[in-house]
Amino acid sequence: MAFVATVAASSAAALTSPPCQQEVHFPKGASSATYSGHIAGYEYCDYVFTASAGQTLTVAVSGRHSNRLTPALFDPEQQVDLSEAVTLNRGGKHTVRILMPRVFARGGNSVSYKVTITIR
Repeated sequence: MAFVATVAASSAAALTSPPCQQEVHFPKGASSATYSGHIAGYEYCDYVFTASAGQTLTVAVSGRHSNRLTPALFDPEQQVDLSEAVTLNRGGKHTVRILMPRVFARGGNSVSYKVTITIR
């Protein structure tokens, strides 16, 4: 049920403001990368990366009020909340979207955060 509200908030964001998009680059020899961001209201940010089928994706969001944010995997074959590690079912480009559920977005909340994306 929470994911449905998240997708609805994401759809509303698509209508109100252009998304931010960050190409994720893992440093040589590293399996994770960390980025800083800021979201207000219905805004969202997409983090795009390449991974192989069978790899495990973990996303950690931190910062003050980061509990108001939801990381979700937006993929043609897999759209899931990333509160737990996810095994990717296909190789290629994938998108992690950071957004606020509607209850927080509607309230005009604003959150600065750090996101760490890990592939194993």
